[in-house]
Amino acid sequence: MRLLVLRELGGRAEAPLWTPQEIAQRFSYLNDTKLATILGRLREGDLLVYDSDGGVYQLSEGARVALAALATVVDFSGDDVELGYLASQVAAGQAVGQVSDEALKHLLARLNELYAEFEEALESQSEFRIRAAQHRLEAVWRWVAKSTEVVKSLTQDDTLSLTVLNQAQAIALAQSRMLALAGTFERRLAQLAAQRVHLGNSGLTSTDIADWLRRQGAAMLAGKLAGGWSICPEPAFLSTPELADVAEFELLARERAKAGAHVLPGGEAAPLADAPEMERLLEAEEMYDLLLELGMSGKATPTSARRCWPAATTKPPTGCPCCR
Repeated sequence: MRLLVLRELGGRAEAPLWTPQEIAQRFSYLNDTKLATILGRLREGDLLVYDSDGGVYQLSEGARVALAALATVVDFSGDDVELGYLASQVAAGQAVGQVSDEALKHLLARLNELYAEFEEALESQSEFRIRAAQHRLEAVWRWVAKSTEVVKSLTQDDTLSLTVLNQAQAIALAQSRMLALAGTFERRLAQLAAQRVHLGNSGLTSTDIADWLRRQGAAMLAGKLAGGWSICPEPAFLSTPELADVAEFELLARERAKAGAHVLPGGEAAPLADAPEMERLLEAEEMYDLLLELGMSGKATPTSARRCWPAATTKPPTGCPCCR
């Protein structure tokens, strides 16, 4: 009631001064005692000033500021418009040269909250949550665009403090991250659309069934489930192919996995071995020694006394040109 009376008193711009008779006539639907109590509370809060000389009431400067702020809040009432209100506060401060660091912090915090909500919707892999987040991003996008213009003007102002400029740059970064989400939503929805299951030739998909179930009431769903489930667990017998697959794994695959698990042998030192023996060419060595002796003596041996075969051989080889 105090707020109602205060707004009514402040809404008459052409005649801001009120006499007690005018107030009583304007609020004739209120009890006189309650009206007097409300006026007294407003005077105690320095929102209403009484001029004893003129015998009139008028709103204080603080009351005018409070009503203006309240009018802005009411104008931005609705879903997803709090971002617009915060952007308007920053824009108003920038217009008069008094940018509030607290207003920038609130705007940055709201942008980060929205980004976290959109990112959580993408990670949920739920088509319904992603579509809802996409519609919400489109709803707040005009306020993001407005705040982008405000932040751009702030970054070009050289008279602002370093703290305000840092806040403005952080807001610009948060806005660019939200801009990148627009394409991410489209790609994720395209991936989910490719994973839809089509129910025969009916034209329905699994998404249509899920959407229909989400729009039904709890009572209807409970009626559909009547007789289809029970509190006590009931045994379910699988068909023959599933039983065969399980038996094959238990009898063959598991044993095959056990047999294939071998332990590598431990390390052992390599056995010691002598150097390999080389084959000696005895006849070639003897001929080499003979030629070496002949070369050192410097004497020519008569042809009849020369031998072209080793001394250990008593019979010349067949076809020797020296023994013809």
